[in-house]
Amino acid sequence: MRLPIDSDGIKVLDGGVEFRGRLIDCYLANLHLRTANRVLFRMAGFNAPNFRRLEKYLMEIPWELYLKAESKPSVTVTARHSRIFHSDAIAERVTESINSRKKAVPFITDGDSGPATQDIYIRSVNDHMTISLDSSGDNLYKRGVKQHTGRAPMRETIAAAALIRAGYNGDGIVFDPMCGTGTFSIEAAMINRRIAPGWYRDFSFMSWPGFRPAQWAYIKRQVEKEIRPTNNDLPCILANDKELEMCEALSETITEYGLDSSIRVINRDFFELTPSDIYSYTKINQAGLIIINPPYGIRLGTRKGGIEVSSLILKQLEQHYKGWRFALFSPEKRGFDRTKLRGDKTIIDHGGLKLVLFTGVV
Repeated sequence: MRLPIDSDGIKVLDGGVEFRGRLIDCYLANLHLRTANRVLFRMAGFNAPNFRRLEKYLMEIPWELYLKAESKPSVTVTARHSRIFHSDAIAERVTESINSRKKAVPFITDGDSGPATQDIYIRSVNDHMTISLDSSGDNLYKRGVKQHTGRAPMRETIAAAALIRAGYNGDGIVFDPMCGTGTFSIEAAMINRRIAPGWYRDFSFMSWPGFRPAQWAYIKRQVEKEIRPTNNDLPCILANDKELEMCEALSETITEYGLDSSIRVINRDFFELTPSDIYSYTKINQAGLIIINPPYGIRLGTRKGGIEVSSLILKQLEQHYKGWRFALFSPEKRGFDRTKLRGDKTIIDHGGLKLVLFTGVV
């Protein structure tokens, strides 16, 4: 679903993208954005070269519009090139201003629901301070689907970015030959079924004083209309792993969430499979997308072993997957330089690791 936001109002900033819209657009962004980590609601922005100026502006913020009486604010501060840089002191002033406001004006109470943590982000650069309210809660890569974990998981947001970068739009075969916990397969299935990435989870904005449950229910009903019906006879995503335990856990998850109509899980060795096997499983006789995040020897296995596996994967693709699109992850740029494959390379920061996402056509 396209967000109803004018592209002229979108700005690329350091570490994010800024857009202007109504409150409902904040809801829609959380529900639909596949590659964002979180959506912050900008509350205020001002120049604060000293604590006196900071306190003045903080006292003018109508906190009762954003927080309920039971809310427990958690303040995160980042300061660069600013005259007031002590993060704890800044956070203390924010908390004091909220408590003072609670004494001065009434805050909506939630009754028996209990306190909810509300994250507030303060960013000060060159004395200009912005105050933002987290509308997401848990990071948006937490889709609310995958409960089982693996030894070296890929974040769902990065998996979605790789699928999009490789040109996947929800149609055709996706082969996930080293699926592990199934992140690529589940993301591909949600794209295939037109399921919004935030469909299965809740968000922090649902605890805001101005949140209207009836409006949110209407939004969800409209989004539900876009979901493709299941087709149990035609799985287009093939998830494979040589570890039976991983396959069993993934099978349970996709069955629970009704994604088993799009995904078929098999327990084979990737190097023993060929496209003819894939066609027999999916009943689709045309080249698709193969997406792999192999063990490359940093968080899992050894460096030498990771390079050897990557070399075998490239050889397998060159020999058997002509005409297939590919998306491969690796920290080793030179591993790609030794192959006959040609494509685009994108650097992605994944948990402190600089990975190369290699996409193209075999």
